[in-house]
Amino acid sequence: MTTKDPFGNSPGVGYTGASEEWRQEEVDLRQYAGREVLVRFGYLTDDAIEATGFAVNRVEVVEAKTGVVQPYLRWQRDGFRPLSLWAPQPQSIAALALDAADPSRYRSLPLEQGNSGSWALNGQSTAAVMICGLTAGALPTAYELRGIQP
Repeated sequence: MTTKDPFGNSPGVGYTGASEEWRQEEVDLRQYAGREVLVRFGYLTDDAIEATGFAVNRVEVVEAKTGVVQPYLRWQRDGFRPLSLWAPQPQSIAALALDAADPSRYRSLPLEQGNSGSWALNGQSTAAVMICGLTAGALPTAYELRGIQP
């Protein structure tokens, strides 16, 4: 956790940057002993970067005298989504033909098993391809785009 605020826009203590592995944190809640405490997680981006989010796993509240872990029975995941270790990532792919006569012309690419497919563009000189992952919370997705000359 950090309290650094190099650009003057941090709302308070938090995490910044990316980590390649799980971070283990302990937060001392003794000052709240005897009172109800809400442990909350929020995700806030700045006005320059919107990344893929964050993950939380195995939240435990340990009672200091006995070491008993209290389960979080009233978990509310407002705005969050639990993901399994692997989430399938179906995709929607469309080619937009950049045609001055009909700029709204496009066609979808039917995908085979494994999200693969191909088009013949028939000598068309310019086209734009849109690739959209359809599993919310599982972005980014990997893709490969190859052009083959006949």
